[in-house]
Amino acid sequence: MAENISHHYVPQFYFKLFTGGSRQICILLLEEGRIVPSAPIKGQCARNWFYGTVEIEREFSKLEGLHAAALRALVEAATTDDWPKWSQDHYPWLLQALVFQRARTMLEVEKVAPAMMAMHLRMFKEYIQATRPTDEANEIISAIDGGLLEFRKNPTVTVFQQLQAALESAALLTDMQTCIIRNHTDFPFVFSDSPVVFYNSYCRNITDRGVLGYQTPGLQIFLPLTSSLQLMMFDPAVYSGRCCNGPCCDVVERSDVSNLNVLQLQHSRQAVYFADPDDAEYVRSLYEAHKPCLVKPEAVFRVRNDLQVKGEPDGGEIMHSFEPQLNYNLSLSFIGCAPVAPRDYVFRHRSPALVAEHDKMKV
Repeated sequence: MAENISHHYVPQFYFKLFTGGSRQICILLLEEGRIVPSAPIKGQCARNWFYGTVEIEREFSKLEGLHAAALRALVEAATTDDWPKWSQDHYPWLLQALVFQRARTMLEVEKVAPAMMAMHLRMFKEYIQATRPTDEANEIISAIDGGLLEFRKNPTVTVFQQLQAALESAALLTDMQTCIIRNHTDFPFVFSDSPVVFYNSYCRNITDRGVLGYQTPGLQIFLPLTSSLQLMMFDPAVYSGRCCNGPCCDVVERSDVSNLNVLQLQHSRQAVYFADPDDAEYVRSLYEAHKPCLVKPEAVFRVRNDLQVKGEPDGGEIMHSFEPQLNYNLSLSFIGCAPVAPRDYVFRHRSPALVAEHDKMKV
């Protein structure tokens, strides 16, 4: 049997949730703005030897089977209102499916690469300054500043580092509330080549640090499930609205659907997918309306020297990288909050006890 060299970073079962099992899907190609009305699912979101070996791909396929069972059960329960079909046994696999899918895409690899390279170069410059004569150090640092030296990591290594951190942290999402958004409009939900979106409306005004961590107050997670269903998880301590009233929230406003679809446009690398060719004009119009504001997500690296200890300047530096929020101000009719002001923001965990228990399990 021929080796499976094409490794998918968005699994084929996920595509088929939208197509009803069909092997064809509609695509919006972002760079060209062109719509392909029918393309084979088999060739989408795949790269040769992305996970390194056939054995690793097979192990990931086993995980995908468990994730697929959880997502299908959730879709069936939300479609039929038969919630016994969705059991607590599915819940851990749902959380794992979310973090696993978010960490495994090409967008995620490309998202973290610039910040990691910037951090490694900064650390290397510090090392050179400390270990080389001044003239030699200045020459090397000048070459670095001129872009003549780069640190690049194999994408497979990056994927595994991202996956390891994600799978270790899935349990940190257990304090979030789950809601299925049921779309009753004539606009479909679409999905991108990186379909799990982290957002934070509560911390939308905090721009100098990361606010998309697993335990950050105000975190929201979105994953389209079908053309008419979308999973939303959110922090119940800071959000209110119809989404808090049960396992499902029925939506009849087109604007809500389009707002959620813009998240997929913003959190994409090359393509956005949809199930029905008849929706091509809507998808094209949405893309054209938001094309000027599309900014590919990319982590940033910062060096801060404004640290204070007991109200006094510390004089030291701290290097950190984080993923900024998407370039979009999300507005939904069924969920709301009072965004925290930068002057009032204090770093904290949503559930300190959960974090402590998680850290204890890691030891």
